[in-house]
Amino acid sequence: MSPIILIDDDEDDLEMLSRAINDIDPDLNCVTFSDCTVALLHLNDESTPQPSCIFIDMHLPKIGGSECLKIFRSMPRLSHVPIAMISDAFREADIEPLKELGADFFFAKSHKVEHYHSIIHTVLNRILSE
Repeated sequence: MSPIILIDDDEDDLEMLSRAINDIDPDLNCVTFSDCTVALLHLNDESTPQPSCIFIDMHLPKIGGSECLKIFRSMPRLSHVPIAMISDAFREADIEPLKELGADFFFAKSHKVEHYHSIIHTVLNRILSE
């Protein structure tokens, strides 16, 4: 499977997500970024494999999560890659604009790795069913 991209400026959250992915399948490759700018440079490189999915934190420095989502969806090679938005909390009013921008999943953060296992299973099941 192609790499899973994780974009979050919180090292603890990146570690939890990476650990959950590794727990589910140690062969899955995670590529992590602390901000969208660096992720964009990586994903703009045509020699970089297209990711199987992308997780984007809503509250990123420099370029926020919703803007990052918008940029990714404008890139032809990423236009159909599943994208999950993650945040400490989502209000109902937050979700609809993100859906319109092309987000596929919305998950609240947690401090329990089991919560991330559930998130990863949901996303992987969608990818594998396509």
